[in-house]
Parts: sequence; C-alpha cells; structure tokens
Amino acid sequence: EKGHTLSQRGLCLTPCLDKSIWHARPHAVFDDGLFHRAIIEVRYDPARAKQSRNKGKKGASNITINSDAVAITGLIIQVNSQVYAGEERFKGWDDDLEVVPRPVLKSRQACERQRRRDHERRRQPVVGNDSSSQRERSRPRESSLVARLEAEAQLERERRRLEYEARRETYARRAEEAWRERDELRRQHAQREEEARRRRRSWSPPGRFNVFSPSRRRRRRTRSRSRVQ
Repeated sequence: EKGHTLSQRGLCLTPCLDKSIWHARPHAVFDDGLFHRAIIEVRYDPARAKQSRNKGKKGASNITINSDAVAITGLIIQVNSQVYAGEERFKGWDDDLEVVPRPVLKSRQACERQRRRDHERRRQPVVGNDSSSQRERSRPRESSLVARLEAEAQLERERRRLEYEARRETYARRAEEAWRERDELRRQHAQREEEARRRRRSWSPPGRFNVFSPSRRRRRRTRSRSRVQ
C-alpha cells in the first residue's frame, strides 16, 4: 500500500519478504490489543500477467495480474510489529479478509436425517438375544458419560474464554501504558527544549568590539604611569 496509487482495488506484490514487510501496514488482526503485519504469499501464472507502464516513475513498468490467475499459498503474521514513523494505525479489519475461520455449523438437513435414522432404529422390533439386551443396558451409561464429557468441555471452553479476555485486557493495558509513557517523554523533551530556548533568548550577548576604546591592559598601564608621576 505504501508509496503506490491504485486506480482499482487490488494488492501490490513484491518479489521478496523484506520489501513486503516494508510495504505492509500494521493491523489489529486478532483483536488482542497489539498490532501485527499480515503478509500474504501468493503464486501466479506468468503467462497471464500483463505489462503496464508506470506513470509515476520514468522507465519503470508494473505487472497487472487478474485475481483468478493468483493462488494464495501462505499467510505470514509478524507478531507485535512496531509502528514506524508516518504509518497509520488501522484499528479496523475487513470481514472479507478474516484470518481466523468462523465456526462451521452443522447442516440442518444432516441433523434431521440422523434423527430420523435413530427414530427408525428404535421402532424396529427387538430380537431377544444377549447382545441387544447388553446394548440396552449400556446405553444409559453411555449417555451419562457423554453428558459428563460435554459438561467438562463446556467448563474448559469457559475457562479458555476467561483466560483470553484477561490476556486481551492485559495486552491492551500494556499498549496504553506504552503510548502514555511515550507521550510523557515527548512532553518532557518539548518542555526542556522550550526552557533552553527561553534561556538563549534571555541571555544578552556582549557589546561589539570598539577599536577606539582602550583595552583593560592599556587602562592598567595608564593607571600605573599616573601613579609613578
């Protein structure tokens, strides 16, 4: 994004990782109070690339590639990347570029089909054998075990959520303290500069040298001669 003007929506590609880190701006991707640089690694088909002249620089050329000819092969996150001078600090993030996948919900049709299959199995006549009776006896124990495992999983998810919230608040507080400390240092530096500027203004320079005015040594000599006489 930095240093480039795009007439249409797109991404600027760089040949190496160093330049991509320089061009990438920090985003609050994971909502944890820290700024990270997100770098997308892509692979494209050179046969489908189009050469275009760069109007900003003389003799420079750019390559324009359609999105259907580009494949995303990786995602690089530079964690807790410092904000350089002149960079904007984005706090928002586009939902279309969400990195963390959303939870996949089960299909309602699949749930209905599974429920119908279980209902049909219960309606079938029970054959009087030892395996069926043993299965019927073990079913309550399995249901109680499943309920206990679900309760433990729910407690574990709640514990992780509380830890995540506490860690997020800690990171946000540390970031706020760091920015406040930086602002305080800048204010103290500006105050010292202002005091030094005031001292320079209040200090009056000595008068200009006059050729015809006698020096201190000449005054002493004339004073000693007058005493001798």
